[in-house]
Amino acid sequence: MTDILLINDGSPQSFHAAEYALALAKSVKRNLLLANIVPTHQPVKITIGAGAGFIEAEEQSLADKLHIINDSYDGFHPAIKNCNLSHLNEKEVVSFINQQQLFLIILASGQQAKGFNLQSVFSRVYCPLLLLPSDIATKPIERIMYLTDLRFCQVPVLNYLGKLGYGNSINIAHICAQGLPELDGQYAEDIFSKSVSPNVKGSTLYFSHIREKDINKAVDTMIHGMHADLLVCQNRWFHFKQLFGESIPVKVPDHISVPVLIFPS
Repeated sequence: MTDILLINDGSPQSFHAAEYALALAKSVKRNLLLANIVPTHQPVKITIGAGAGFIEAEEQSLADKLHIINDSYDGFHPAIKNCNLSHLNEKEVVSFINQQQLFLIILASGQQAKGFNLQSVFSRVYCPLLLLPSDIATKPIERIMYLTDLRFCQVPVLNYLGKLGYGNSINIAHICAQGLPELDGQYAEDIFSKSVSPNVKGSTLYFSHIREKDINKAVDTMIHGMHADLLVCQNRWFHFKQLFGESIPVKVPDHISVPVLIFPS
């Protein structure tokens, strides 16, 4: 897995998400691929100044703006590349994304594409999707909450999460899946300490036994009480369905104010 792919529909949300994506790419030492899902146009002439002192200049593209930000960074500078997906159909977009063997896809909340369904695309790709709220601040990921039933906790997911930043903590938030018996407290601790934790390398792991059955109340506590920077779930598994229903959303629900990382099922 190599690049981070950012979905760009030319909207202000795309630029805000691009700043976040660039900072994350720098943090995890990955390159950034801008996937344009609307037709790209020739540069637009804009007027700067007034009266006799005005000048005419070309409006900067998203890539140009990111290159300026990138040049201001110290240390690792992600390569920034463009690709045009606006002429592809849904099947071709899925094929293109999967061929790239991406590390991550990033989407700003509320983006849309003409000609294909983003929800359908994301349900068929092989890498995680990071869905960003529209007003998310660009800051390091330090506290990760992985929403799961401990009996179905995925060690590969935990090891992937450890690559999202140095010094971050991963909290396995056990919420009993609907229809299953609740785990005894000591038994849950034993699963965590004996079966899960020893198989995860390089990350600080914590375990929280969440008793709250209302998923929205539990998430609210994670964000505002436990100060989570990132929520993690798996497509169409248990708590994903409680939060989003049957399909991957293209808009973050209003009560979720942090990014949501969705793993393929």
